[in-house]
Amino acid sequence: YKEKGRGQLKEFRNKEILCLEEKLQSLGIERQKVGTNDIKDMREYKQLVGELTKVEQDLLAEYGAPEYINDNGKEFVSEEFWREAQNWAQIFNTKSTVRQTTPKEKLNWIKEHLEQLKKEAQNSKSELTEIDKNIKEKSDTLSKIDSKLSNTSSKLSELLDDINNRSDDLMVLKRDLETSRRQMQINQDYLARDRRIAENWRKEITGELKKTAFGKEYIRMDPETYEKARMSNHWFQVKQDKLEQEIGQLRRDLDISNQARFKLIDENEDLKVENKWLFEDNKALFKRLEATNKKLQVWRHKTRKLLSKKEFKAITKAANAEFFKSLSPVVKVAETVVKTIKKMTL
Repeated sequence: YKEKGRGQLKEFRNKEILCLEEKLQSLGIERQKVGTNDIKDMREYKQLVGELTKVEQDLLAEYGAPEYINDNGKEFVSEEFWREAQNWAQIFNTKSTVRQTTPKEKLNWIKEHLEQLKKEAQNSKSELTEIDKNIKEKSDTLSKIDSKLSNTSSKLSELLDDINNRSDDLMVLKRDLETSRRQMQINQDYLARDRRIAENWRKEITGELKKTAFGKEYIRMDPETYEKARMSNHWFQVKQDKLEQEIGQLRRDLDISNQARFKLIDENEDLKVENKWLFEDNKALFKRLEATNKKLQVWRHKTRKLLSKKEFKAITKAANAEFFKSLSPVVKVAETVVKTIKKMTL
């Protein structure tokens, strides 16, 4: 350069401005936005160029714009494809149609990419709205199932109380029946013993065989033996009558107990049938609940893709709270059914 100092900088700057304008145009930026005319010295100019280059590199690194393009069809290609095209061009001494993308092409790609992301975000918003609508519908369905399960739970509780009462009555009857059987056996033992005693008395009490004037036979015994035999016979007769009355009453009580027992068994069978019906009804509800849960899992998977990690965790926390709240009556019903089935198997 002929001039020195600021004159040399002015001449150098004019030439560099022309190059800078071309670079800015390739980036799609107007020159006046950069403020090149306000540059005071070479240091500020280099700083500005360095910042511009860094912004460009950060932008391209963030969005991963393609590095290579094939002018035939304007198709972006990989680095491996570009290297292979360069090798073939050298072999055949031709100009390769595959080249590195310009900054403007990269920025255009980024703009298109951002537009596509914007469209996807809008579609995602619509899809999330639809998912929210479906979740609300399924929540309403779960509420209906919850209401029906609550009614079923109440009915099962009543059924379980009835079974408990009938079971207690049956146990009382069993104890009474066993007591009656033991008492009957005791009375029968008493009768057998009395018969043995009577037989012994018959052997011990003897007399002299006599005949009347008309030839009728009779036994003659002394007054003491006769009185002893008469009193013994009276005592055994009274005892036998009393025992026979007790045995008759025990038999009647036993018949009544058996009738009550059979009635309880029949009622217990009816309760089993009703419990089976309730179980089948609940099984259908559980199937519907399982199907609803599977659909919610599908929507959960879609929502995970559409939302950020933080938003997804917030929605999941709220949804899980509602879900476990809706499951509370289901768990209660299941526990009641298990208890009822155990009672049925007694």
